[in-house]
Amino acid sequence: MPVEPKPDKIYSVSELNALAESVLVKSIGETWVRGEVSGLKTQSSGHVYFSLKDDKGVLSVALFRGAAMKNTVKLQEGKQIVVFGSVGIYSPSGRYQMVARLVLDEGLGKLQQEFERLKKLLEAEGLFSKERKIAIPRFPGVLAFITSPTGAVWQDFTRILARREWRGRVLLLPCRVQGAEAPLEIVGRLRQADVMEEVELIVVGRGGGSIEDLWAFNDERVVRAIAATQKPVIAAVGHETDFTLCDFAADFRAETPSAAAELIAGHFNDARIRLGELWKHLLNGGLRLIMLLKRHLEGLAARLSGRSPRVIIDRTAQRLDELWERISMSLKTRLTSSRERLATLAAHLHGIDPAGTLRRGYAMVRDDTGRIISRAGQVESNQELTLRWADGEKKARATS
Repeated sequence: MPVEPKPDKIYSVSELNALAESVLVKSIGETWVRGEVSGLKTQSSGHVYFSLKDDKGVLSVALFRGAAMKNTVKLQEGKQIVVFGSVGIYSPSGRYQMVARLVLDEGLGKLQQEFERLKKLLEAEGLFSKERKIAIPRFPGVLAFITSPTGAVWQDFTRILARREWRGRVLLLPCRVQGAEAPLEIVGRLRQADVMEEVELIVVGRGGGSIEDLWAFNDERVVRAIAATQKPVIAAVGHETDFTLCDFAADFRAETPSAAAELIAGHFNDARIRLGELWKHLLNGGLRLIMLLKRHLEGLAARLSGRSPRVIIDRTAQRLDELWERISMSLKTRLTSSRERLATLAAHLHGIDPAGTLRRGYAMVRDDTGRIISRAGQVESNQELTLRWADGEKKARATS
């Protein structure tokens, strides 16, 4: 059986990192390094972190606040620089890095130089001209999104469309967006989307990264494929400060994939709001018109109803009823007055009725001609008279 070696000393992780750093410091010390800036990050503390790259390797660099304040070189992605500092190990993560003390400018890096060369070439061919641009449809029914299916970009893009209640359909055309194989895959998806009849808009996008990460979208084949597309293309690559050659060739550049989703959904929602306002305006206008027509019809109906034969007959009958009532009241008044007068006359006649007088014990005297004798001087001697009492008559003769 093999004999297991017995350790002379067991190091902790921090002890081993410290030992490695001391070896590096003793063997290398402070030195100069040339490379291309990538993954540049400036913290609120004033510390600056980036990587130096060449075609075969990467070195992490920390430029702390004190040295950063003295630095006169403007650091940017793809810039070729020379850095002076010490090499060591960042113990908490065990990462090999260089702590920079001085930065010198050595011009643009190779990738940046290639970017500028391709930009001039393609621009001279007219691939970036405004005349080639196709208008972006405001209300696409179907759009194709060319991106990686595993990244957060696809999830963010569709989530924004759903949150903004976009009513279209989005098709995912998956491809790699980084690495040597990415350009051909992107070109293939562009050609596929361009021949799909239902697709009205194409979006090409990915998240942010260094110039190396985004280089697939600076590939000449991809840029030419976008320029040759017959359907409108939105380039949504990286962050706000990231620019690729695809941005210049596309019909529209969105600052981020999320901004592209907001743009697409925004047009739809703006139109929906505008349609809602127009509908409300038309509805209110229609209601006002209906009210005006209703009042007009009511006025016409009132005017026509006043001229209706039935209304005329009813009104005439009402006037006749009023006249009849007035006549009736007048007749009643006159009849009552006549009755009162008759009663008065009757009482008066009753008071002068001879029969009444006779019933009180008086007698009425007539001569033989029937003439009433009202005075004694009218009676002649031996004249025959008729005496009438209330209960009958008697013949009499005057003796003197």
